[in-house]
Amino acid sequence: MAPRRAISRRRHAAGDDGSATAELLLVLPAIMVTVAAALQLAFYGLAAHALALAVAEGGAAARAGTARPAALSLVREDVARLAGGILVNLDVKVGDAGSGSVTVSARASVVSLLPGFHISVASSSTGPSQVFRASG
Repeated sequence: MAPRRAISRRRHAAGDDGSATAELLLVLPAIMVTVAAALQLAFYGLAAHALALAVAEGGAAARAGTARPAALSLVREDVARLAGGILVNLDVKVGDAGSGSVTVSARASVVSLLPGFHISVASSSTGPSQVFRASG
C-alpha cells in the first residue's frame, strides 16, 4: 500500500510571499503614532487637572493670609506630587488682583511623546483676601 499524503496542504497564491511583513511595516507605525497620541492626550488631561488643583489650593492658602513665597512653594509641591514629571518649566505667580483680591496663576509645559508637538497648560485662581476686622 502506498503512503497517504497529508490531507490539508497550505497553498499560496502566486506572488503572495512576504505580504504579511509588508502589511505589518505599513500598519505598525500608524498604530504606534495612535498609541503615542492617546498617551499624549492622557498626559494633557492629567497635567491640566493637577495644575488646576494645585493653583486652587495655592490660591486658598494665599487668600487665607499665607505669605507669598509659601503659597508659591505650596503650588510647586502640589504639582510635583500630583503630576510627577509630566509638567516641566513651571512658572507660578502670586499677585494682587485689586480691591482686596489675590490671584495665583501658573503655566507649565506638558512632556511631549511626539516630536515637534508642544502643549502648555495654564490655570489661575482669584478670590478675595480674608481679612479679619474687629467689630465695632
